[in-house]
Amino acid sequence: MTKYQKQTHKYLFEFIGFDYIKEDRLYARNCDRLHAFLQKMADEHQTTDANADFLSIMINSGEYKDDPEKMRHEMIGFFFAGMKTIQVSTTNLIYYMAKHPEYKRKLCEEVIPHVERASEDIVENLHYDTVMEFEYMVQCYQESLRIEAPTNTSAQ
Repeated sequence: MTKYQKQTHKYLFEFIGFDYIKEDRLYARNCDRLHAFLQKMADEHQTTDANADFLSIMINSGEYKDDPEKMRHEMIGFFFAGMKTIQVSTTNLIYYMAKHPEYKRKLCEEVIPHVERASEDIVENLHYDTVMEFEYMVQCYQESLRIEAPTNTSAQ
């Protein structure tokens, strides 16, 4: 299917309101699953402290009381925005480490011993507290953020 055909198919799907090929059904099913998951998460958060986390603040704001679909869309937007900034900032760190092997070497000296000790099961054995003690890595990450922010800002 050409790019034009795919685009036409998308608009046709939106116009007629039903799916007619396998990919449409898979897409719709995955969207429904995501929305059900987010709604379940929001429903479970109803009982938490009003300011416990960002989702609780959204729920308790009243902004989404009559429009849960709007809240789910906002949740998806925040998820993707956060994911993209993490990707960009991590890519920038890797780039700067590649440009400056002396900093990369020092960073590896701090991190590799801990990773090697946890290598049998890194998910279980490399703990958050350990990673937070990587002072040089935090400094490198913050410096890469200072040099080049992951998002564009406007002075206007």
